[in-house]
Amino acid sequence: MSTHFNFSPTPLIKMERWSRRFGCNLLMKRDDLFEHGGGGSKARMLQYILWSAKEKKADYILTAGGPHSNFNRALALLCKLHNFHMKLVLYDKNTHINRLSLNKRILDYCNIDIIYCSPDQVVQTVDKEKKNLLKNGHNPYYIWGGGKSNEGVQAYADAFKEIQSESNCIDYIFTPIGTGTTFSGLLAGAARDELTTKILGISVAREKAAAEQVVKEILTTFGINMRAYLQNGMIIDNYLLGGYGKSNRHLDNFIRDFIQEEGLIIDPIYVGKALYGMYHYLNENNTLIKGKTIIFINTGGIFNF
Repeated sequence: MSTHFNFSPTPLIKMERWSRRFGCNLLMKRDDLFEHGGGGSKARMLQYILWSAKEKKADYILTAGGPHSNFNRALALLCKLHNFHMKLVLYDKNTHINRLSLNKRILDYCNIDIIYCSPDQVVQTVDKEKKNLLKNGHNPYYIWGGGKSNEGVQAYADAFKEIQSESNCIDYIFTPIGTGTTFSGLLAGAARDELTTKILGISVAREKAAAEQVVKEILTTFGINMRAYLQNGMIIDNYLLGGYGKSNRHLDNFIRDFIQEEGLIIDPIYVGKALYGMYHYLNENNTLIKGKTIIFINTGGIFNF
């Protein structure tokens, strides 16, 4: 019995320069090239989440989030693809990111229903909109902001198996960690197959203790003991640079150099910051990672470049 819409595996490519530089087998999982919804980890998760909505015969998708959200952009595009109406409660608690958002522009082009509110009114506004939809005869399906859900976790537990089919003997997987869903799914995949692969999350938003609490809640809801994190996981918060969407000249220079070296665009909010963190981690632990197979999950985010 299917649990998701059909989609193709994403490429796994070798990072030749970094492999030579660090003396390891370093690969990048190109989930930024995921075939639907503008690509990225959120689009992969939504293949499972929207399948669940379809199974429940929902006609309206309701969610909340900010203007820079990769999830909201992927959801808007996929709602058009699968004939759902979408209502977004939009708020912005990261006004320090003073750049125009291409993600928001895509939302506008999708012509979804947008309700604006302040960050402290999100819960009340979502509840009000859900009641209005029910009152008007709709069957709404609510998705937690960013796609945090069992379906999202399952997407990356399955993605772990996809990676296994592409590369044997994986020693480390690095991923950006924001909502914690991608990271938790990879942990669930490793725990399911009883593997010793280490899953390292480079936090782009939360300090380690707060991120660990979120992961604990996600894993518990999914039915995985926190032991999976203690055995296989690690959250690294050394490269927050002040928090979500915040940067400095070192990160800016790193992204510029990476683009010039690799010919690959990375954003400063998610992938760029996580690659920056991984680069420094590999430098600081070079003896430990020599000769190992390491995979970086490019979760997408080019629309925030």
